[in-house]
Amino acid sequence: MNRILTLLLSAAAGVVVVIPAGAADRITLGFMTTLSGPNAIIGTEIRDGMQLAVDQLGGKIGGLPARVIVEDDQQKADVARQLADKFVK
Repeated sequence: MNRILTLLLSAAAGVVVVIPAGAADRITLGFMTTLSGPNAIIGTEIRDGMQLAVDQLGGKIGGLPARVIVEDDQQKADVARQLADKFVK
């Protein structure tokens, strides 16, 4: 149970909103979760739920068009860090 809670919190922390400096015409969401290995079922469900929410909002967040970038952290801390750096850049 504790491991599932940790994975869910990690997935929630993996969602990063990136707004380009000086431009507010689009929102890009970077979404990182585990999509491979034995825990992929959890990551897949979370990804699908987030995508469903964006779809139900008509593809817009705060009135701005939203683009979602989905990445697999492969349950590896070094991969997750590289992806987080990629999202920030």
